[in-house]
Amino acid sequence: MEEDKRILSIQSHVVHGYVGNRSATFPLQLQGWDVDAINTVQFSNHTGYGSVKGTKTTSEELSSIYEGIKQAKFPYDALLTGYAPGQDGVDTIGKICTDIRQNNPECSWTCDPVMGDHGRLYVDESVIGVYKKIVLSGYVTLITPNQFEAELLTGIKVDSWEKVKSVIDYFHKVCKIPNVVISSLSFKDTPRFIYSVGSSLVEGAENKVFYYKFPSIDSYFTGTGDLFAALLTDRFYTYSKTLTAADLPLKVSLGEVLSVMTKVLERTMVAVKKAGFTGGVVGDAKSMSAAELRVIKCKDLLGSNEQTHEVHYI
Repeated sequence: MEEDKRILSIQSHVVHGYVGNRSATFPLQLQGWDVDAINTVQFSNHTGYGSVKGTKTTSEELSSIYEGIKQAKFPYDALLTGYAPGQDGVDTIGKICTDIRQNNPECSWTCDPVMGDHGRLYVDESVIGVYKKIVLSGYVTLITPNQFEAELLTGIKVDSWEKVKSVIDYFHKVCKIPNVVISSLSFKDTPRFIYSVGSSLVEGAENKVFYYKFPSIDSYFTGTGDLFAALLTDRFYTYSKTLTAADLPLKVSLGEVLSVMTKVLERTMVAVKKAGFTGGVVGDAKSMSAAELRVIKCKDLLGSNEQTHEVHYI
């Protein structure tokens, strides 16, 4: 009989498109998870379209929803947190997940500190300080910032492999986070490639920082980080139970997830070109709609265990 698995996912929601919980819920369900979703916003679409309507869930509403969950005593095996637009909301999410982890230490917490990318913030600047507090709490199991977010949280400019290791060390040693993934980073001398870096603290073993390298795609996509974090949460939960720590479950998980993401983006790009666009352009609603991740049409890919990228160590 398949294992019962329940996850609480606290992220954004859009009516049209695939970001936040819309990008995470279906893929997690396909992998056998019962997904309880708290939506931090209720938007018509993501902001890349140039216009958006909807509402933001207040911190009081988030707290009230959690009180209902807590009173009903719903058990969770994993937590996944992503986008929330303001300081109070992020702070409340931190308190919710801390409370769950304190009462159930076996429950893992994947924290995707969604703040921005490519030097641009998506959230109010006050959110940065709240995330710094969260990553120092000692309750995060796995953190998945991109390059810009890692720089914001650590104060370290990631422009070399030595700086990458410094960021990893900060999360491990200062923040006490046992599993770290920098989901995407690039360097000026290799602009056509993206790297994804991971590291897990293994008791009694030398810390191995590993990475995967893959070509960039010339298009703007949204929801990729949300899908990535959801799939990584699933794989890491599974492999942490079936592999030994020395086998580096995070390394295997990251390799599989990146292979899936590559195929999803390739299939999405086929649809983009079929619609007559070369890629998604921020502010252009038609191209943005064409570049929405083909999550449903990629359902046959989402559970793949294939690894198409070679692992490297630094």
